[in-house]
Amino acid sequence: MKEKKSSKTGFNVIDLLIVIIVLGCIAGIIYRYNLVDRLIVDSKRDEVSVKFITAAVSKDIEDKLSDGDVFYIESSGELFGTLSDHTSTDNSYVASDDNGMPVISYNKELRDIEGTITCKGVMRDEGFFVDGTQFIAPGSELILESINVRVSVIITEIS
Repeated sequence: MKEKKSSKTGFNVIDLLIVIIVLGCIAGIIYRYNLVDRLIVDSKRDEVSVKFITAAVSKDIEDKLSDGDVFYIESSGELFGTLSDHTSTDNSYVASDDNGMPVISYNKELRDIEGTITCKGVMRDEGFFVDGTQFIAPGSELILESINVRVSVIITEIS
């Protein structure tokens, strides 16, 4: 009679790879939730002033802005903050004079608006997280919207 060969039931390389992948997934999940807890749950909310500029907007947009307007981030719908003050000037741009030298010119039809929005969020070494989730830093460009207006702003200072 022929003996049947028994199938190998020991631990092999494929089993080891599967265990390593499962442990890596578990570690990733734990790391992700601990990171979110560090950034949001356990963090004290800071109130900061975010200064911005928006250039070359129509006078209609300037008229629709008023202190106290609440702004939201257009892409996510998250609360950004409340407009605390703003000023506007004629739109300035660099042009060339007759000799080809750069000069500052003004367009009286368009406005440059500088303002401050009061935001709440978490300040970290990496930067400021609005409402604990949206990262911003000077130089960031965002599209913000209120009930009256939608504008593209460039963050100039966070203090």
